[in-house]
Amino acid sequence: MLREDELDPYYRVSQKTIASNINAKRLEENYLYAVALGISSLNPSIFMTAVSDSAINYLIYRKTPSSLDHHGGWYPYRMPWVTARVLISMSAIDTTKRPDAINIKNVMSSGLESLLNRVTKEGYWRSGVGDWMSQWESTALCLEAFLCVDGTEKKYKIIIESIVNNILKNKKWNISTTNDLSQDTCILDNVIMISVFLRMNNTYIENFLSTEDERKYYEYCQSVMHWLEEREDISKNQFCTIPQIMAYSLFATEDI
Repeated sequence: MLREDELDPYYRVSQKTIASNINAKRLEENYLYAVALGISSLNPSIFMTAVSDSAINYLIYRKTPSSLDHHGGWYPYRMPWVTARVLISMSAIDTTKRPDAINIKNVMSSGLESLLNRVTKEGYWRSGVGDWMSQWESTALCLEAFLCVDGTEKKYKIIIESIVNNILKNKKWNISTTNDLSQDTCILDNVIMISVFLRMNNTYIENFLSTEDERKYYEYCQSVMHWLEEREDISKNQFCTIPQIMAYSLFATEDI
């Protein structure tokens, strides 16, 4: 991040986004609690419910320091994908029986608003972590947050549709043809974006994809799954990346 700030003035215009002001421990804890919440939402057992409750209490009510960023969303404001990951996980939890359900909903709505405030003038979300995560992975996660949280009310549908159409129209994002995970995470970027586009096309922004684009996206995810099945040369650096690729590929193709 420090190197990123040296090369690019984007984050240096505000104290809330300068790399040297980021508390790495707070960042890591928010992300890990969000992941734990997402995992626990898959199983309503007593143990997993306790994990969910603990994660919600941490992410919503922690005060010293707060898990929330006073500039909007979850800490750190510099990295919108952290807020997106929390919102995606929160959306999978049934909070209807909690006495604080309305408060949780309000905090989530505020998180979505903060994401809108962080869209760049080019129409995407930066990652804020240099090469560790691309702008397209960050953008896909932020779009997924709107899909998951706003999928029923569709309060932000027109705005999100404009962002999606801008990405497609200007060809700022294109499927990469390389399957070399040792070079970068382009496959992960692709499958997350494709998964979000296909799910949005079915439920949120209906039929914005052409039949040809749908076919191309499905075929890409299927080819990635076939390629993964044949791999044997997986390095330890790919232990987190590959499960995500598999999961999002399955999300994208589950309705075929």
